[in-house]
Amino acid sequence: MEALEELAYKILLLDEMELALLGVGSYVLGFILGFIKNGHVNKAISRSPYFVFIALVYFLSSCASLIWLFSEPAVEIGALWVVVFSVFLSLAVIGYVAAIACIYRSRDAYETPNYAWFGLVPLLNLVLLLTASKRMPESQLRFTPVISGGSGVIVGFVIFALSAIPTAYVESVADEYETNSGTDQYMTEWANEVKADSDLPQRFENGITWMDLYHLNTVDALVYKYTGQPNRNDTGKLADQLWLSTDGEVIKSLGFRDFLFFYIDDYSREELGVYSSKHGIWFSSMREYNGFVN
Repeated sequence: MEALEELAYKILLLDEMELALLGVGSYVLGFILGFIKNGHVNKAISRSPYFVFIALVYFLSSCASLIWLFSEPAVEIGALWVVVFSVFLSLAVIGYVAAIACIYRSRDAYETPNYAWFGLVPLLNLVLLLTASKRMPESQLRFTPVISGGSGVIVGFVIFALSAIPTAYVESVADEYETNSGTDQYMTEWANEVKADSDLPQRFENGITWMDLYHLNTVDALVYKYTGQPNRNDTGKLADQLWLSTDGEVIKSLGFRDFLFFYIDDYSREELGVYSSKHGIWFSSMREYNGFVN
């Protein structure tokens, strides 16, 4: 499961275009499997039911994006992979169903399933939709009058209109998340969660103690604050491991631009050094670090 969770994090950290392409790929894969499995089926549907089915495919694809809303609670229980793979599996299943509808429409319009792939291309999908039936009505699959004829067209348009609701809702949640994620309060809350869940030791054998974890808002850095004399070699290795790890990638995705290991003296509270994970450099004080990055 750990490997799946790591893969899920990597997928989640892809940019918006890469995620969209991955989703399209899942849909196309499902469509191909649907064609291979059902290409031989000699059934046909007329234009109106096909229009309704394509509208339903569009609506279900829109609804699949709602699964992303479970990402944050899934991260907390170590089940992000379930959410990520559910999204792409859903799109593959929807593609599979779409292939069946396209096969039946292709047989109705062209007496062959070979034009079902038109359903994958927006403009060609219109051709598949609008081409008149070659089969007699009695050879077509029969449906309720609600999705047949003119009423079917109306139902299809209604479903297309409803498809905008899930998409708009997910976008509004994403916008709110992006707005809140940049606030100091949100960053600090995440810092506290990281401290609670982190594998970093709270106390070291040489007397170094983890005192605090907080958000340095001037540079959007996550600061690990310790008391005690640092072992610079061990600290560097620990910081580099955090910066390059899956957990580090998740923290960076929230807006933290650096992880700092900040050491102070037990008694005098004098600064003993600051290690920057991003730059891999030791600084004598926080002021020196601020001067370097700013």
